[in-house]
Amino acid sequence: GGIPTGSVRGIAGLGDSLYVGGYFFPGGNTLSMHLQIFDGTQWRPSFPQVEFIGYVADIQSYQGAVYISGIYHFIGESTWYGLLRYDGHELCAIGGPMPSGDNGKIAFFQNNLYMALASTFPGLEFEWVGYLPLDGLIPDTCITISQASVQERERTVLRVYPNPGNDHVSISLNADQFPARITVCDMSGRRVFEHVLTSNEAINTAAWSAGAYELVLHDLRGGVLGRSSWVKLP
Repeated sequence: GGIPTGSVRGIAGLGDSLYVGGYFFPGGNTLSMHLQIFDGTQWRPSFPQVEFIGYVADIQSYQGAVYISGIYHFIGESTWYGLLRYDGHELCAIGGPMPSGDNGKIAFFQNNLYMALASTFPGLEFEWVGYLPLDGLIPDTCITISQASVQERERTVLRVYPNPGNDHVSISLNADQFPARITVCDMSGRRVFEHVLTSNEAINTAAWSAGAYELVLHDLRGGVLGRSSWVKLP
């Protein structure tokens, strides 16, 4: 079974897994809106430690790691990055903070990472292509992915219904998950809703525009309990 409706922008393999990125709409095998992992048998959602904004622009494999081009931040942090590296053990932000929309396709040449840039990229205006030397590269920040983290990733699909829907969306939580904070972002990454849930209440979506949204559930300490995509019908 493949990815349902959406846009695939990058595919790369590492070890026994295939990494697929872009922007995906709910339904079928969609477990994450921006990045999914296929282990040869089934689809799995992406890392709960990272939240992408908008879409994943590209994915490439190079020297035992996958490199992901896409605006994101680590959960609990506000800094936006544009390049994520995963070597099977660590998730690392590289290349420094990056504004939204300024990153594109990537490629490797002579141990440099090349990336397509927007015309307004700070310091490289109207250059369109920039490169990041990989020799001696020091990541901006890294987090270790343990086996427990992998198991956590597999549990973080949030159950929402009806999906697609129209004037409301409900979230199915266990009693021990309350209270929890729900945030909702549209396709551009703009936050359209935030609320602390104390029960399985329906969220009124009548005023929202038709389209796709990402729902992320946090505990009150900022940890991610689950996430899901949801589509509002016209």
